[in-house]
Amino acid sequence: MDAHAHAHSFAGALLLALALAALATACGGEETTPKEVDSLCSDGQQKCFQNALLTCEPDGKAWKVAMCGESKSCGNGDAGIGCQAIVCARGSLSCDDKKVLKCPDDGLSEATPVETCKTAEHCVAGACVPTACTDGDKRCGWGTALACSGGAWSSTKCGADERCDAGACVKRACTPTAIACVDATHRKTCKIDGSAWDEAACASGQVCTDGYCHAKVKGSDTADAGTQDATTANDAGATDGGGGFLDVQKDEFVFEPLDILTMKIGPSDPPTAETVEFEFVNSGWQTNEQRVLVSGDKNLHKVEVVVAPVEEYTTGDFSVLGGEAPNSGIFMNDGTHDQSTVQWRYQSLDYSISITEFGDVGGRIKGTFKGELGDAIEKGKVLYVEGSFDVKRTQ
Repeated sequence: MDAHAHAHSFAGALLLALALAALATACGGEETTPKEVDSLCSDGQQKCFQNALLTCEPDGKAWKVAMCGESKSCGNGDAGIGCQAIVCARGSLSCDDKKVLKCPDDGLSEATPVETCKTAEHCVAGACVPTACTDGDKRCGWGTALACSGGAWSSTKCGADERCDAGACVKRACTPTAIACVDATHRKTCKIDGSAWDEAACASGQVCTDGYCHAKVKGSDTADAGTQDATTANDAGATDGGGGFLDVQKDEFVFEPLDILTMKIGPSDPPTAETVEFEFVNSGWQTNEQRVLVSGDKNLHKVEVVVAPVEEYTTGDFSVLGGEAPNSGIFMNDGTHDQSTVQWRYQSLDYSISITEFGDVGGRIKGTFKGELGDAIEKGKVLYVEGSFDVKRTQ
């Protein structure tokens, strides 16, 4: 081939390569870096991202991220996009005779069969277990610890912020379906059982704010990773990134009140022996059980104050004598027993609970409580408790 022909061949190949590259880009075959945008959305626009409801801020430069919580799921309902009441606990397993049923991860439709237990098995708390068991065997059902004693299985339901692992109830690593930012370019989602976070990188050129990856906004400062993430107080250590999208004036900053749960414990009424100020506190309303739940942890101490059944946003006084909410109670552990034998060592024989404020998700649940607690291990032993709470509602 002469030099002239070779030059034509090279030029033709170059033109063909450029044409193919242009075609690949047009068809999405080559990833391009998103450019900065003037705005992300229009005022009031809403959409779901996983289990969070995103609402566009008035200037269109940021999304306000609100978690739907464990009792609701983000989706399209009769009233449009929003947090919809679930019909079963998301991703949960249950039993129908020898069949294991699974609730969809969004909780918006009925549970369906996923497994049938074998001939020598039966279903307990969503798990197929041998009908004839060996004393000392331990297993997990859904949110339930199973133990074999006397050749039969017994079950202990884990607490609201616990899960079962290796046959024992343990603290959840995070709130199921919660989202947060790992850093400015990575986000994470809590697994459906609360066992761990799943991490993911944002697309090239995007940034993370409150657990959601989005395009950069022109004129925004993405170096400051200081916005509030969309997790609960139990998700200690979660960080976020990509802040600075809300152009908030200094006089608009409002510092959220600290979550407070304080309780006196003692052998007399009123109790005077010990005061516990809980470090990790949580509160919410559980749709399926129609109950208000306030819980706290401090070292080995754990307490739950429950009012049920009640309607959402109900305030007032609830007591054993009045019988206003018969499934109410005060429950406490102090770390001095194995929870495989009994979930709560101290359980209220008498109680008086007052709810003075019952806000929406993100608002406050406030009140006071006192009670006489019986000891499930040392029969006849009684403790008295008295306390108050002012806690952000997380579900």
